[in-house]
Amino acid sequence: MIQLDKYDQYQMNPLYGAKHSYKRKIEAPEYYAKGRKIIRIQKAAEIKSPKELWELHYPLHKAAFDGDAQRTKMLLAQGWDPNVKDDDTWTPLHYAAFYNKLDVCSELLLHSKIDVNITNKTGITALHFAALNAHEYVVELILTHSRAQTDIKDNTGRTAYDLCANMPKKEWQDVANLLRKRMEPSKIEVHLSSGLTLQVKVNDVKEATAGEVRDQIFAELELDKSAEAIFAIWIMNSRLNPGSTSLGAKSFCIVQN
Repeated sequence: MIQLDKYDQYQMNPLYGAKHSYKRKIEAPEYYAKGRKIIRIQKAAEIKSPKELWELHYPLHKAAFDGDAQRTKMLLAQGWDPNVKDDDTWTPLHYAAFYNKLDVCSELLLHSKIDVNITNKTGITALHFAALNAHEYVVELILTHSRAQTDIKDNTGRTAYDLCANMPKKEWQDVANLLRKRMEPSKIEVHLSSGLTLQVKVNDVKEATAGEVRDQIFAELELDKSAEAIFAIWIMNSRLNPGSTSLGAKSFCIVQN
């Protein structure tokens, strides 16, 4: 071979090895000539696996799968979309919820464009996954998001609550209780004679009294207590017994002056 350090220029025959077998070409050393482009045949062992391709194309999903909150935060800051679905139609939040990656869930839920209710091809949300696997803290965290919905049904017609309500183990029952509390209404709809409607918040919808609702109406409308005498409340609920002061679960009131 030519001692390269003794020459300023050198030229290799571009037809070198033209008559050699394919195997010998692959195993032959790579020679470089000025201006000549070497076409390298990729060996089978160097072809990326589906997992490696997934990691390459979906780095935010990979960070969520790994539970890497710092990398998740960095990728989000770089502009990666938290709602992108991978080939299995999972979002990063799906992975974080399924694998109980609480810190990653927190980073994703803080993003302004996150769709907390997005579903995969089977109609499953991140909340479904968290409930299915009894990840109590993930469920609790998702429920703190203002747009989180508990009534979304998957393709089989089941809500997140349905996936854990019938499981006898404590972990699943704790999650079911969280979801049940969120599902229970905390407001009563009040119809005014003026045509307006109020959503009146009470401590317990099932045990709320007419007096409690009246006080909340006065507070909402910023009325003085002295105006009580000119107001009347009609309680419309077939479940009520005569003389009952409880509004019941699905009642509404009509206030007139």
